Amino acid sequence: MEKHKKFSIWYYAFVFLSIMILDYFLFSTPKIKEISYSKFRDLVAKDEVASVVIEPTKIYGVLKKKKSTKQVKSPSKTSAAKKKALTPSKTSEAKKKTLVPSKTSAAKKKIAAAPPKAEASKKIIAPHKETPWRLKFGKMEKRNKELQKREFTVVRLKDNQLLQDLQSHGVDYRGKLESNWLKNFFFNWIIPLGILFLIWVFLFAKMKPGAGMLNVGKSKAKIYQVDASKKVTFEDVAGIDEAVEEVKEVVDYLKEPKKYTRLGAKLPK
Repeated sequence: MEKHKKFSIWYYAFVFLSIMILDYFLFSTPKIKEISYSKFRDLVAKDEVASVVIEPTKIYGVLKKKKSTKQVKSPSKTSAAKKKALTPSKTSEAKKKTLVPSKTSAAKKKIAAAPPKAEASKKIIAPHKETPWRLKFGKMEKRNKELQKREFTVVRLKDNQLLQDLQSHGVDYRGKLESNWLKNFFFNWIIPLGILFLIWVFLFAKMKPGAGMLNVGKSKAKIYQVDASKKVTFEDVAGIDEAVEEVKEVVDYLKEPKKYTRLGAKLPK
């Protein structure tokens, strides 16, 4: 008699694949470009470095934002001549003055065109529209990508003049001694594994006993292997008269049940 296994290797493969995907998309850090030390010194000399973090073996830095240098074109003589041509002359101004209506006619037109006070008091206030969360997320992602482009790392060399140069060029610098391997291990492996383990336990606790995650809708019948060579016959119970008589009575009852039901007999369950 053999029973089907409740667990298979696919469960463990699914869990391992989920952990790898979660670690790649949520906890993976972007790769920072590495530059040479000479280029780093040139960037400091050109005032292109905003801040640096100095570690025992490496230096991490962020470049300044590049300012857009747009050349402003000076107005040419032709444009000045065009402006002079467009300025109204004294004669045209005098003609316009003659065409201007009198004050009384202008006042009458203003009174006729003025809307009622009730209508003028009504002001349509446009509702304040909030920025959709998708646009906010897009702006934040764009800002992060722009910051990643300005980040760099360089292998630290022995340079006693470095701090003085950073100070003179206005670079924000600080040191860092502790290692982050324990923090990365905790956030990249312990927390994801703990979350998946809690989800796994919660799902199994909600299920009925004996049910599996991938057994939904399947039959719960068990299969037993019966050996065809092993059969029980009347010859096997020969010598036990009571058992033989009981079996014969049951067979007779199944053949002619009415003969026994008249007397009030019932088949035992």
